[in-house]
Amino acid sequence: VFDDRNPENRLTFRELVKLAFMDRVSLGERGFYSTPEINFNRDTEKGEPFFYYTTGAAVSEVLIDRFTGHLKLERSDLLLDIGESINPGIDRGQIVGGFIQGVGWVTNEDLRYSEKGELLTYSPTTYKIPNIQDLPEIFNVDTIHNPHHQINIRRSKAVGEPPLMLCLSVWIAVKHALSCVRNDVCPRLNLPATGEEILLRLTELNDYSKEHRTIDFSALESEVSLVVLTSSSAETKATV
Repeated sequence: VFDDRNPENRLTFRELVKLAFMDRVSLGERGFYSTPEINFNRDTEKGEPFFYYTTGAAVSEVLIDRFTGHLKLERSDLLLDIGESINPGIDRGQIVGGFIQGVGWVTNEDLRYSEKGELLTYSPTTYKIPNIQDLPEIFNVDTIHNPHHQINIRRSKAVGEPPLMLCLSVWIAVKHALSCVRNDVCPRLNLPATGEEILLRLTELNDYSKEHRTIDFSALESEVSLVVLTSSSAETKATV
């Protein structure tokens, strides 16, 4: 450690710490940041609770095998307003990563506990996270150029966490696909929508349809092109 005005005056860091300790000089510092323009009133529910908002939209298309419950994410289109992008390449990577993390959250990552409260799904063999095969075949990501954003760091916005919520487009697409089996009700679908969960809901809907005979699948197929029959399996496809 040295004084740039007198470079010849040098001390080792150890010597500096010792002298500071002996003279009771603190080497630590603290700082606080107060977000500007926050004036939200909880009682009246008026005002601005945040400095800015990161907004976005997503459209996802899924394909479901009605015999196995297997889910395939065919396409996702994402659009986000992230202010003035400092590094578009890094921002795109953050958007893709956050979205795929969310896809795992709504389709694969199932937490199971024993009767004693012990976590059972704690390893790669039991806790499934997304892999390269879970990426949509068609994946479009774009950002909105918004230079009029409030003054932040170079007019940028947060881009790491907001894309995660766009994964709900995948879960809703699954729910939409299930409605093709019985279109007079909103099907129940728990999170995450694993293959087991999807097959369970398909079974419930199929059993109800057999009992009540209220669905004309030929009419459904002709009017709404969401039911696709193949030689080996019946698949349901939906976009949301």
